[in-house]
Amino acid sequence: MSDKLQRFIFEKLGVRGQLLQLDDGFKEVLLKHEYPLTVRKMLGEILASAVMLSATIKFAGAVTLQIQGDGVLSLLLAQCDGKQQFRGLAKWDGEVPGDFSEAVGSGQLVITLNVEKTAENYQAVVEIKGKSLSQAIESYFDESEQLPTRLWLFVGETKVCGLLLQVMPGDDSYEEDAFSRIAELAEAIKPEDFALNSLVLLHQLFPEDDVRVLGETSVCFHCHCSRERSEQALKMMPKEEREEILAEHKVVTVNCEFCNQVYEFDREDVGDLSK
Repeated sequence: MSDKLQRFIFEKLGVRGQLLQLDDGFKEVLLKHEYPLTVRKMLGEILASAVMLSATIKFAGAVTLQIQGDGVLSLLLAQCDGKQQFRGLAKWDGEVPGDFSEAVGSGQLVITLNVEKTAENYQAVVEIKGKSLSQAIESYFDESEQLPTRLWLFVGETKVCGLLLQVMPGDDSYEEDAFSRIAELAEAIKPEDFALNSLVLLHQLFPEDDVRVLGETSVCFHCHCSRERSEQALKMMPKEEREEILAEHKVVTVNCEFCNQVYEFDREDVGDLSK
């Protein structure tokens, strides 16, 4: 598997972790839009973060991460569902600097949990804190969830790698000093280390700790758009607006912002939507 997520736990310390590699899926995301290199890096980081965080939830659902800023980079968005299928996009206007804080400016981190087969959503909106995306996410979990979390994110030209460490919710064996020690050891990780077997890498990083490796999961790009969903969007459009577009262009088009798929509806199609 070129795109994979490896879970692991420190059984005696109340800490869980994940190793992530995105290759083919990240390439698919990049094929959908022409992103500048600086945007590619930040989009890769938020995609990796969404994938790893989605693997921590215990119910069937999806995680959406958004960075909304007043800088040149106005939006970073990534979604990942319980099957580890992800998608994402970015919006910008002008030349995007490589520094995260400078690119985003002031803004908000929005974390949304969507529960499958229900209308329930859980959403947190917090001020962006820190000089990087990883620091912004860490700050949210430390301050809002009281769940110490650390992220290491590496983005190459067409590949993303990541490491997540997080205290297991409700585990009484957690000790703050132990988590700090593990996080300090993890600082030694480098992008090239992800080419190693997961067991070898974890033993290399944490040679004196009892690390249990859990299942490895395949990860992939997948967009949930469809003609049927586009029809639902058209039904919500005022009839007068649809008629105006048809008169001028002969068809109404719906463009998916994530994958750039275009769905076209002619007058006959639009007429059927009213039935």
